[in-house]
Amino acid sequence: MFKQLVAVSFAFFLSIGSNFGIAQQVSITGRIVDGTTNEPLPFASVFINNSMQGSVADQNGRFELKVNKGVYEIIVSMMGYDRLVYQADFTSNPPTSLFELAPLVVELNELEIKAERSREWYENLKTFQFFSLGAARMGSEVKFLTRKC
Repeated sequence: MFKQLVAVSFAFFLSIGSNFGIAQQVSITGRIVDGTTNEPLPFASVFINNSMQGSVADQNGRFELKVNKGVYEIIVSMMGYDRLVYQADFTSNPPTSLFELAPLVVELNELEIKAERSREWYENLKTFQFFSLGAARMGSEVKFLTRKC
């Protein structure tokens, strides 16, 4: 009788604990778009800072992330865009959020490349012509057009 009472009590507290844990979760939903064009950003990353919780936006830029109630710092990122850091109190079901990412502009210095073809390059061209076209009269009349650097 005592074993049955312990088993029933254990099952009762286990069910209360599991329901309590479910009630503590909130769903963070939102949409991620380009800040200048308002086009959706498919497959952008959304994650809770300093945790293993995260999600990826779908093809329309929409995402859903279930977390325990609390205050979190959300990081939204995508290659080619500035990372967005958003801190909010998620103690109740938050409304759907719109995250606008600014395009990342990287200015590069001008680079000029100069090259010269060596004598060996021209010798290799003649060898290539001989083996690809042959030594026949028609083959010797074909000329490869090369641009000077």
